[in-house]
Amino acid sequence: LKWVPDSWMLPLQYWIKLGRWPNVKNPQRWTEKLQLYKMYYRNPVLPQCVDKYEVRKYIEEKGLSDTLVKLYGVWDNANDIDFNSLLN
Repeated sequence: LKWVPDSWMLPLQYWIKLGRWPNVKNPQRWTEKLQLYKMYYRNPVLPQCVDKYEVRKYIEEKGLSDTLVKLYGVWDNANDIDFNSLLN
């Protein structure tokens, strides 16, 4: 349903989950404000930052690589992980 605009889908999902329509014209609740944020805030770096592997590149570009924890590996499938090698 990617063709459905966020301005329709998010209020519908809000209603399904919480049993009430969000007040998008004058939001009072934190959850209503969060829906507006999701609808209208578009920062080009967000897609990179939601991926826990790709965000490492962004952090390194900012010169903060010393804050990153050790990366043991990246796998596309959990069955590919050799757990014995991780214990060493």
